[in-house]
Parts: sequence; structure tokens; C-alpha cells
Amino acid sequence: MERGRLAWKISVAGTTGVGKSALISRIIYNTDKVQISQRSLQKKTLRLDGSNGPLTVDILLQEIDPGKNEERLMTGSNAVLVLADLTNLLSLKSADRFLKFVESQKSGKIVKLIATKLDRKYEAKFWDEELDELSGRYNVAHAKISSKTGDGFDQFFGELKTELLDRFHAGKKK
Repeated sequence: MERGRLAWKISVAGTTGVGKSALISRIIYNTDKVQISQRSLQKKTLRLDGSNGPLTVDILLQEIDPGKNEERLMTGSNAVLVLADLTNLLSLKSADRFLKFVESQKSGKIVKLIATKLDRKYEAKFWDEELDELSGRYNVAHAKISSKTGDGFDQFFGELKTELLDRFHAGKKK
């Protein structure tokens, strides 16, 4: 018997080419093949075990390009995923600027730094040291994933779902 229905909005932010569409396709279709129309809200429905029984959760995903109405687009988001391409050092600098913007909003959203294109790790322009430094500066967790191969994805997405569910249960106890 279904006990509840939730909706979580997740904003996926990053500069052009970091893999926003591929990550959203991995979440929705379990493939990196982009099967979505850019910039529209995409939906994935999950069934999760809540503390009082099963929950149906609609995850609404949207892409955000930094510098283009990000405050308006992030409104109502439960989580913001800031992406940087391991093979592009400039994308890490863009992620830094976006994390600074998110921090200035004092929104209380879950924020994660995601280094994409782990399947191309031998071409990496930055690695753990830079990720640790940047995530530490903004007190956010980080992960390395490949939307293409799925490496690191299940752990990252499982942790995100758990954190969102924990926040939901903590909010119900207040």
C-alpha cells in the first residue's frame, strides 16, 4: 500500500559541455544517450522505502547554465548538482563561481559538486586535490562519475536519494 507521494526538484548546473544532459539521461533512462529536450523539466518516478512505508517520489530535473536566470530556475529546488568536466579545467572555475553564487543564496538546498567524464580520467586536467579544495571551500560533498559508463553513478545517486529522504523525514518531525 502506498503511503505517500513526494516531488523533489533537482537543478543540474554547469557550463556548456560538462555533461548536464547526459547526467539527466543517466538518471531517467540509465543511459548517457541524450533523450531529452534541453531546458525542459524532466521527470523520473521512483518508489522508495520511507520510515512509514513505501513512498512514490517524482524527481523533476532541469538544466541550468550559470549566468542565465539561475536564481529563478533554482527556485523550489531541493538539490543543486554543480558539474565540472574532469577534462576541462575552465569548467572547474565555472563550478567555483556557481558554488559561490549558490552559497550567497543561503538556501539550505543540498548542493553537490560532480566531476563528470570519469571514463576519460587519463585526460583529466584536475583530480582529487582540486576537488577536495573546492568542495571544502563551500562545504559541499563531491563525487566523480561517468554518465557514459555509469562508473560512480549508483553510489552518488543512492547517497543523494538517501540525503533527500533523510531531509524529508527530519522536516516531518519538526
